[in-house]
Amino acid sequence: METRTSSRALAVFVAGALAMASLAAQGASQKAPGPVPLDPAIDVCAKCGMSVKDSGYAVEFIADNGKVYKFDDLGCLLAYQKDNPGVAAAARYVQDAGSHAWVALESAFYVVSKDVATPMGYGIHAFSKKADAQEFALVRKDKPKVVGLADLPEPSDSESGLMKM
Repeated sequence: METRTSSRALAVFVAGALAMASLAAQGASQKAPGPVPLDPAIDVCAKCGMSVKDSGYAVEFIADNGKVYKFDDLGCLLAYQKDNPGVAAAARYVQDAGSHAWVALESAFYVVSKDVATPMGYGIHAFSKKADAQEFALVRKDKPKVVGLADLPEPSDSESGLMKM
């Protein structure tokens, strides 16, 4: 009788452990939420209030609570995050300046150049491929470098679109 009870207890324990492992695997495989399609008729920048268009410069910030914040310029997102450090991100996306495809903010390559206007004048151009960013930078008069997200200049305290270099 004791052996039968031990076997049942072991079977229940193993079944429970397998269920927990399955739940853990499902949680680990959940991806960050993807970008939300733009609607220029209703989407406005969470920082400056301008319309957000499919211009190759749109940015999305999806908060941990699921709220989607849209920006017309990457500089607006950077300024927003500086002003709102308590808003945690589940995902952040920026449009590739050439293809307009969405790319995760952390994996994009950036060129800071005022030679080509951006919606709010911050001059930050994002690319999904380093080669595209290098090609873009190569023909700019101000000879910008290709940088990662951590190397972008800090947004200024004004809404002028100027960045602290």
